Amino acid sequence: MYFLLTPLKEAQSELLARTQPTLWDVLIAFFGGSAGIVAQTRKEGGNAIPGVAIATALMPPLCTAGYGLAHGNWQYFFGAFYLFAINCVFIAFSTLLFSKLLKLPRRGLVTESKRRLQSIIITAVVLAVMIPSGYMASGLVRQEIF
Repeated sequence: MYFLLTPLKEAQSELLARTQPTLWDVLIAFFGGSAGIVAQTRKEGGNAIPGVAIATALMPPLCTAGYGLAHGNWQYFFGAFYLFAINCVFIAFSTLLFSKLLKLPRRGLVTESKRRLQSIIITAVVLAVMIPSGYMASGLVRQEIF
């Protein structure tokens, strides 16, 4: 609704930067999620760092997706929504990894077969989200070299 009513019609650099996610965005999401889980495990830590990490990682791509949707620009919409997916998956993945590295206690009982199935699903999702960003990063590097 906002993008339909605003007098601003041209996409600015902040919007454009979120329409072509690359492998670097994967790393940013991973390290942002890592900082969030490490901060959460500290005695003096609160919800501020994870909250800021999530807000800065998830809201801008969703706003950009809204811009693309409002203007019928499907390239912007899908690019920004893909960045949102990257951020969601890699914030969660880094949280999972650091939870294991820090040996945080598990809640509930999970059988070994179910744990193996979960590992396969997590690996498949991580790869499915990461591989296209690697392709986009290589295209960006080729374009810069050219």
